[in-house]
Amino acid sequence: MPKYTQSEPRKTYFVEPGEYAVEIFHGELKLSQAGNEMIKLKCRVALPDGGEGPEVHEHLTFTAKAAWKVDQVREACGFAVVPGEEVDVQPEQFVGKTARVVLGEEPGDSGHRFNTLERWVSPKTPAAKPAPKTSPAEADEIPF
Repeated sequence: MPKYTQSEPRKTYFVEPGEYAVEIFHGELKLSQAGNEMIKLKCRVALPDGGEGPEVHEHLTFTAKAAWKVDQVREACGFAVVPGEEVDVQPEQFVGKTARVVLGEEPGDSGHRFNTLERWVSPKTPAAKPAPKTSPAEADEIPF
């Protein structure tokens, strides 16, 4: 009789585009292809049901043109961003932080889709509230 070792349940490797919570579980100092200092962050998406979602990456490149991205990530993670202040940024400062992000998607090989990290959401940005539902009868009633 054939035997095998049972595996762990499969993780979700793609989620529909939208806003999600992520936890940063790895940060590494690297050099970009152009030779600039860069921090590569690895994040795990938290699913609304409490499950573990896909892994997404962010690259923070330390150039004047990319300072906005470093500010966006730091603010989303709860760090104070003070215009004009010089800050020493280390990869380990991000590890363990949670934040909200907007995920997009791109096509992959063989018709598979994968998630892209589109932007980080500031904790100062209020969550979008769903529009109130009205019945067709309520829509016809004008209160004046």
